[in-house]
Amino acid sequence: MTDENLNNLDFKFVDKEVLSDIKYEEIIKQTFVKILNLSRQLSENFDFVRVDWLIFQNKIYFNEMTFTPYSGLVEFDKKWNLKLGSLINIER
Repeated sequence: MTDENLNNLDFKFVDKEVLSDIKYEEIIKQTFVKILNLSRQLSENFDFVRVDWLIFQNKIYFNEMTFTPYSGLVEFDKKWNLKLGSLINIER
C-alpha cells in the first residue's frame, strides 16, 4: 500500500501486514496521477470512501466506490485505527 506520492506505507492490520514490492515505471506513475485526481473529484463530497479502478490495456475504468474499509470485517491495528479515524471530519 502506498501514499499519494507512491511511498510505501507500513500499513498493518491486526496480525497481518500489507506488503508492497511494486516497482512503478513512468507510465504507471502517470496513470496513478490520473487515477488520484479522478478519485479526489469523485470523493470530494464524502467523509470516507474508497474509489476502485481497473486498468486494462492502458485504459482506466471506474469500478466502484466503497464506503466502509473491508466491509468492516478487518480490524486495523491501534496506530492505523487512530490515524485513519483522525482524518474523518464529523462536523460536515
